Amino acid sequence: MTSNKEEWLDRICFLFEEEIRLYSEILELEKNKTEAVTKADGKSLEAISKKTYELIVHASELERVRMVAIQDVYTSSNLGIPKEGELTLTDFLNKIDRDSEHRLKQLGMGLKDTVHRLKDRIKANDKLIRTRQEFLTATIDAMRNNANSGEVAVYEDENSTSTRGRKKRSSVLMNASA
Repeated sequence: MTSNKEEWLDRICFLFEEEIRLYSEILELEKNKTEAVTKADGKSLEAISKKTYELIVHASELERVRMVAIQDVYTSSNLGIPKEGELTLTDFLNKIDRDSEHRLKQLGMGLKDTVHRLKDRIKANDKLIRTRQEFLTATIDAMRNNANSGEVAVYEDENSTSTRGRKKRSSVLMNASA
């Protein structure tokens, strides 16, 4: 029986560790995403998003496998599945021995901490992306307005002896990355 306990405990611990590793990797990608958004590097952003999606799908599958493993322990150890039918880690931890509970609780807290840090980073990136989009939209709108008017408002240098006033100049659009 002890060997069986060690097997399921090791399996569930391994699944938790893999989830933590994957979410940590996603967190690093989100940090890279911040840099890509700041630098307006679309190709890097696309590659990061694609890799993040793949890792999220894999992490989701690991979570499913972990929950199946926990359910298997419930049934094989006659722990009694909760009446609500929804298995929770807290309920599971309350029904297993103290050493196993401590080990799994530490891993669960590590996973929770990693997911919270990832959530905060994702929110920050989302806000950064929205801000960049708003800035880009405002810039494009201003350029359209200037193009439609046929003139660009330009002011003279402060050191000039003449009074500040608008001058008429044709607008020139330049490629800043060239």
